[in-house]
Amino acid sequence: MKLFSRKRIFFVLILSMIIVQACSKNGEIDKNTASLDLPSEIQVVKVINEESGVVTEHRDLGGIEAIVAGLEEAELSYIGDPEQSGILYKLELVGSDRSLMLSLNDLRQTNGSAPSGKVYAEGTNESGAQAWALTSELIQRILQGDRDDSEPELTVTIDEDSDTVLLIGNRDMDRESVELAIQSTIYDASSLGTLDYRYGVEWTDNRRAVVRFTELPPESAVGFMLEGTMTSEGKPVKAVLPYEGRAVIVHAGKAWSGIRWTNIQGNLVKEHAFDSAVYVGTSCCPGKDGIINMYDRDGKVDRLDPETGEVSRLDLEEWPELTVSRSSDSGVQDLYAFPAQGETYYIAKGLEFVYLVDPAADSKKRIYQSEEASIYGIASSPDGDKVAVLTDSEGFLGSYADLWIFDATGKRLAHHEKAAYIGHSDGWHFVYPMVWQDSDTVAVPLIGRSDLVMGRGKAIYDVKKGLLAEEASVTMPEVAIEILKGAIPGWSGERMEIIRALPMPQTGEESDRYFAAHIAGQGTFLIDLREKQASRAGAGALLGWTSDGSLLTWYSAEGKYPEVSLLD
Repeated sequence: MKLFSRKRIFFVLILSMIIVQACSKNGEIDKNTASLDLPSEIQVVKVINEESGVVTEHRDLGGIEAIVAGLEEAELSYIGDPEQSGILYKLELVGSDRSLMLSLNDLRQTNGSAPSGKVYAEGTNESGAQAWALTSELIQRILQGDRDDSEPELTVTIDEDSDTVLLIGNRDMDRESVELAIQSTIYDASSLGTLDYRYGVEWTDNRRAVVRFTELPPESAVGFMLEGTMTSEGKPVKAVLPYEGRAVIVHAGKAWSGIRWTNIQGNLVKEHAFDSAVYVGTSCCPGKDGIINMYDRDGKVDRLDPETGEVSRLDLEEWPELTVSRSSDSGVQDLYAFPAQGETYYIAKGLEFVYLVDPAADSKKRIYQSEEASIYGIASSPDGDKVAVLTDSEGFLGSYADLWIFDATGKRLAHHEKAAYIGHSDGWHFVYPMVWQDSDTVAVPLIGRSDLVMGRGKAIYDVKKGLLAEEASVTMPEVAIEILKGAIPGWSGERMEIIRALPMPQTGEESDRYFAAHIAGQGTFLIDLREKQASRAGAGALLGWTSDGSLLTWYSAEGKYPEVSLLD
């Protein structure tokens, strides 16, 4: 449970005091009550957050006039019992005759149908406290100023606990275009066409809508797209989703995130929750011997054995003498690399220093320091005698990475410039996957290169011989892609990205029958080539197969999708 800070409690208490003063009954509005009594000739409008910090201070007279006009037009609202709590602010209006302090309740990110926000004023004399409803446009103007020069966007927030989707635009929306986009693309995202779903679109104003689903059975999922939405002026709108892809997917049931094992019939075999996971990766070897490392937002690391489902928490070492500041975009500061056996391991501390750690001997030996370039990835050889490190080649967090190989004493065995590549914009710090194929060869990623099938592959380096080969990733048969096209509404070969595809391990007569594929923004699908069917196996990334034919996928019923960095 999230605990309130003392300052937040203070804000809530002030709001509660105002609400207690309300003399009207819950939900009833006195039509004869006057509008907001604002100061004359307002020169400053100041927004103050819970920490008493100034969020925005308006001094431009044009902007102030627009805010004042919006407050003057605000309709009298009601004060609930209890009153819904959003993000709380103080709104200070400084005029020529006096100052006025209002309480501002930003309700846009709640699942309530109306309104998008409220301001409260304390009562005077015999009148009680009162509330006025604010539009999303006015709240945006108060908190962020006038941003009409930005591109039209519709920000999507998924509230899995209430089976709702919040749509917040930075322009007035053409309501009909939004509702038509949902109606024409909505589909069963769990069993592909058998779910009887019901929903409604509730508008609080022209910039905010709540898409509310009802009677969704447990384990079901519903998806829709927002392409074709327009502003009220007829300009196209870009939908901003909390993850990559085009489909907005709502998962019913209790909010839960973690890894699931399913069989080829689609039945759940087992699962393990990782609600705080921000990054998922391996640190040694591919195949059934590869342990998966689960990093959470607090820096803790769990080690998962995909074959058995056993999870062990890494007993992290204390590093009081070392100050580090680098971290990946997912929030990872330290990367761990374990050999196939043994208790020693390597750590990329602060994504700058590489150490060999021996917990039994309570020793830490520095192997390497990457002073100028951030570390992108690290992997231990199976025997633990060597460690491979990927570092930013260009010094500005670009796509290329250099490969360094050291032995356990810190001796440099090899250095290959621009050995790995993952296409991304400069300035983004992602974690790059890498695996040792045996004690002498290591594979690094080649992703986003146009000369590779599906844009994905790997480069294989020998410690002594250097580059041995460049290989494209596993590709699916064309028939499997055609099956997926028929299963995913709105499929477009140019738009749908196949992130990863893996055949099921060879198992007798079932050989070459099943493929698993992770589609950007759609989740993981199991494709049965014999029956020409595809079914959704997970809402998130494909993590791999076990030796007995179970499929590992990331699943979330609350929209949590950690960064996944795996290499086959």
